[in-house]
Amino acid sequence: HGGGNNLNNASFYTMGSVRSGEVKCLGTFSDKQVSRVWWSPKGKYCLLGGLEQPYNGRTMEFWNVDELDLMQTVEHFMCTNVTWDASGRFVTTYGSRMVRDTAMGCGFKIWTFQGRKVMEKNLDHFKQFEWRPRPPTLLTDKDIKTIKTKSRATWE
Repeated sequence: HGGGNNLNNASFYTMGSVRSGEVKCLGTFSDKQVSRVWWSPKGKYCLLGGLEQPYNGRTMEFWNVDELDLMQTVEHFMCTNVTWDASGRFVTTYGSRMVRDTAMGCGFKIWTFQGRKVMEKNLDHFKQFEWRPRPPTLLTDKDIKTIKTKSRATWE
């Protein structure tokens, strides 16, 4: 919500029980250079940032919302899009040639959910980044438990 001087306030909320219909503010953070939020698939983590003028991806903030912890602040100048992978462990910020008239800023950066950069690639004619969907596992819960137990025993 608006804060003036191209700075905004970011507030995180949680829902109470369905019966009570209560909405509770977890916290409000002032004077942020952000205008959008991208939630991880499981909703514990989010990325706050601004892609449009005047921000242009200058500030991207990685948050653990459950702990109200700002884990990392990074920059991806000329960023046009943000995409989380299905597991919520990685997020990609990228600059698309489909949005920009120039090759400047085209390419992608892959980050961990904590905001650590894993990879960066600049590509003049880069257009889009999509994560491959992860289909549901065919293993039963019992099979997964067995595999975890056996793998622990192997590594010990």
